[in-house]
Amino acid sequence: MIFGSYLSKKAAGNLSHKNTIQIAYIWMGLIASLNVLFCTFFETNLLINIGFVALYNIGMSFVMPVLSIAALDRFEKIRGTASSGQAFIQMLLSTVSAGLIVPILWFSPLGLSIGMFGYFIISILVISQTKSLS
Repeated sequence: MIFGSYLSKKAAGNLSHKNTIQIAYIWMGLIASLNVLFCTFFETNLLINIGFVALYNIGMSFVMPVLSIAALDRFEKIRGTASSGQAFIQMLLSTVSAGLIVPILWFSPLGLSIGMFGYFIISILVISQTKSLS
């Protein structure tokens, strides 16, 4: 996550928001796909399985500032309230994931990798509906 944040800082002002999002989503899609393939065809390897999560987080932390700013830009007059709402939604979704989704997928690294890929697909569907990021 630290490396992704570092990359985001370096990209700020050099890449457009659209390019940043495209690069991050291509990276996350590649890593999520490789994770599913690895978990399908190879034995569990703790370092490799955790490595996929770390590599995915690089892309996620690279794009998060752009997505957060875009969300806040939609509510220019109430940014503070929007920021609080954004934090609440992030915590709510994290709680739902940890409490409901992860226990269902916990049967193997393959289940967790499918969950990662599923969340990736959901994020693409959500972001594709956002006009300000297109």
